[in-house]
Amino acid sequence: MPMSVEQLRTVVGNGRFFGVRFVKRTDGSIRHMVARTGVASPLTPTSQPRTWDPASKGLLQVWDVHKRAYRLIPAESILEIHAGGQRIVP
Repeated sequence: MPMSVEQLRTVVGNGRFFGVRFVKRTDGSIRHMVARTGVASPLTPTSQPRTWDPASKGLLQVWDVHKRAYRLIPAESILEIHAGGQRIVP
């Protein structure tokens, strides 16, 4: 059973770095990301104010360390998480 966004926040913690492997919604490829929680970007990629809540759509907003950009991770497609010295498989 997939984890909810709230469960992910509990597992990962707020403002902590973690590794995650998930299936991208756009093309079905597997992506590995080193990210940080506890970030908030009120703007969309086109620099317009965001009018919706990512968590309501099952998305966890993070800061991608390698790409240096905000990203949204679909909670239902997470394959594994590496956080706090543990490997978590939902």
